[in-house]
Amino acid sequence: MESTFAVLSFAENTLGLSAVHALVDRNNIASVKVFDNTGFQFIELAALTSVFIVSTCSR
Repeated sequence: MESTFAVLSFAENTLGLSAVHALVDRNNIASVKVFDNTGFQFIELAALTSVFIVSTCSR
């Protein structure tokens, strides 16, 4: 989870991004939990795959 926070910090502070998007295999429960615990929000389930599309805005 610490690496996710580091990536988000780099994206916001170094790259100046206002949002970060991620694709997550919904069968990978550990990854889903990391995104849940780091403030990502579910957007949609990709139609032809088992991938969640999640997003977070800068803090």
